[in-house]
Formats: sequence, structure tokens, C-alpha cells
Amino acid sequence: MTTSNAALRRWVDEVAALTKPAAVRWCDGSDAEYQQLLDQVVASVDLLPLNPATHPNCYLHRSDPSDVARVEHLTFVCTPTRDAAGPNNNWMSPEEAHAQMNGLFAGAMQGRTLYVVPYCMGPIDSPYARCGVEITDSAYVAANMRLMTRMGTAALKRIEGEFRRSKIVEQRWARLRHREGALAEYIASLRDEGLLIDEIVLGVAGPDPDAGGEITVPIQVHAIRAV
Repeated sequence: MTTSNAALRRWVDEVAALTKPAAVRWCDGSDAEYQQLLDQVVASVDLLPLNPATHPNCYLHRSDPSDVARVEHLTFVCTPTRDAAGPNNNWMSPEEAHAQMNGLFAGAMQGRTLYVVPYCMGPIDSPYARCGVEITDSAYVAANMRLMTRMGTAALKRIEGEFRRSKIVEQRWARLRHREGALAEYIASLRDEGLLIDEIVLGVAGPDPDAGGEITVPIQVHAIRAV
């Protein structure tokens, strides 16, 4: 599975070259794929099935002990000028933000699978729904994206349709990056890094230490701030 959207294809190739995964997998959102993702996370003991008699299709996921909610002083809105970020937000230039994030993502997916997750927040045919693509090396995140969004082939087809109809290709879909690999190295620098919101290209990037509610924070940011 790949895409006819040249901008999306180029971005995935760029992130793969940066993060150096062992494999790249485009998620199609099928039932079979979802079950395979669940089985994979259960096998890694990151997800524990509950009693099927009392809680069918329910699982326990225990986040990392260092799990904390996003903190304001480590959240930055990245716009060309400080004034455009608003008076109540921390600001960082897009150039500095991308440089910091690229440093954290460099080689972070070695030996792991890079999942390309096209998604749509809202009904596929709704003019109010917003689409994006999240790149992650977490099967847990990929599985959760299927629960929270219309994820997979249908979302990708909508993105490709908007690509054909619009000349403003770069701003039609959000770009989200999430990494779980190299966890120990990231936790060591956790207090020095934050979540970056680039409102110009609808890009959101966040290294994440397998934190419970925060593990899908890029899509939360897309919903709350970047649309």
C-alpha cells in the first residue's frame, strides 16, 4: 500500500530516511489489521487482556512510570513571528523547532516498524472533517488511532481526493510524528524537550515515552489547536 499523493509519499520517505526503521507499513484500517496490532502489543506484554467473560475485548495498558501530562512550559507554538503565536503561548521559530525534533527523531526507529496512519476526524464525506497522517513506531498508537478516528484506506482516499482538487496541497492534511523507540534515551532528556505545534504547515511532532493519555497527544493537538 502506498499513495498517489506525491507530497505525502515524499514526506514518508523523508521521515523514514531520518528515523531508519527496519520496515514501513501503511495502515489500511481493516479488522484483520487491527487484530494483528492488538495481538502484537499483547505478545510484547505492553497490553494485558482482561477477563473475557466479564470484560470482553478489554485490555489494560500500563504507561511508563515517568508518565506526566503535557506541561505548558514545554509546549511551543511555532509560527514565523512571536506575535502570531498569541500572548499566552510559548513561542519557538519553525526552523529551531524542526531542528530540535529532527535531532530527537534521528535513528529513533532502528529495528522497529514505521506505521503510516492516514486518518479522518469526523465522517469521511463531511466537509467539516479534518484529515491527517500520523507516523509512529508504536503498534499501540496505530491500534488506538483506529478506535478514535476513521483510519486507513478510506481516509487516505479522501486525502488523495483533496490533493487532486486543491492547489494548496501542503495545507490540506496534518502531519503528525510520534516516536516510542530509544525510550531510555528520551526519558533521560524528558525535562528538556516539549511538544511543538507548527500551525503553518499543520505539522505536529512529539517524542513520547509511552505515556498513557499522552501517547496520542499529536492527534489531540490537531483537534484542539491546529485546525
